[in-house]
Amino acid sequence: MKIDIGSIIKTHGYEGGVVLNIESNFNIELIEDCINKKGLVFIDIDGIPVPFFITEKVKVLNNKSILLYLENIEDEIKAKKIVNYRIMLEESCNELSNENEFSFEQLIKYSVFDVNLGLIGKIIDFMDIPSNPLFVVKKENEEILIPINKNFIIEIDDKLKELKIELPEGLVDINS
Repeated sequence: MKIDIGSIIKTHGYEGGVVLNIESNFNIELIEDCINKKGLVFIDIDGIPVPFFITEKVKVLNNKSILLYLENIEDEIKAKKIVNYRIMLEESCNELSNENEFSFEQLIKYSVFDVNLGLIGKIIDFMDIPSNPLFVVKKENEEILIPINKNFIIEIDDKLKELKIELPEGLVDINS
C-alpha cells in the first residue's frame, strides 16, 4: 500500500525538474528524508502507482513544496506531462504525518461553550473548507455552523472534552 502525500503542481527549469506540493498533514522534512533514503516516489498513473527513481537529492523549496528530479524525466516537455499527477510513498514511510500536529477534527464530540452564551451544543462535524473551515454544532434540534477562527478560541479542555470560545455578537443567531 502507498501513502498519497501530494501532487506535482508545476515544472521547474528546463531539465525536467518538478515541484511537489505536500499535503498539510505531512511533515515536509520527514518526507524529504524518506524520499532521499528510499530514492524513489510513486506517481499515480491511471490508478496504478508507478515507481520513479530520483536522480538528485530532493530540495525543500518552502514549507509545503519540494523540488524533484526523476529518472526518465529529463526535460520540460516530459515534466509537463506529469503535472497534476498524485505522488505517493511506500507505506514504510508512515511516520511522515505530523502525529503531534493539532487537527480541528479531533474536536468532534466536544461540547462548545461561549463565554457570553454558555453551552451552545456539541460538535458533530468539521467542514474543511479552504480559507473558511467550520464546525457543525448540534444545538437541540438544529445545526449551527461556527467558523473556526483561532481568535475565537479561548480554551480547549481535552480532559472535559470542551471547547471554550468567544464568538462575535449575533453569530449564533445568524444560523437560527
